[in-house]
Amino acid sequence: MVHHIVTWKLKASFSAQEREKALAFLMEKVETLKKIPGVADFETTTRINPKTTIPADFILHSSHETQDALKEYYDHPVHLEFVAAVKGIIDFRELLDFEI
Repeated sequence: MVHHIVTWKLKASFSAQEREKALAFLMEKVETLKKIPGVADFETTTRINPKTTIPADFILHSSHETQDALKEYYDHPVHLEFVAAVKGIIDFRELLDFEI
């Protein structure tokens, strides 16, 4: 099983209202990724432990049967559209892929 973990940090310049709106947008858009073939499991959260050392506002954890399935996920038009859509609301993202 291949695990794909992504964290996003929203723009620091956002007001509380902009932050809330951006987070809602991210939560809505990320749901489209579940439809990509080869996704075995898919979870998201905004409930992040304060002791976490990676600054994050939102976390995605998906599982894929094989490395090829993960590559297809990366290259899928829905994923590419998602990446383009969220670029304007984040300062940065962190990514970790690993296999068990």
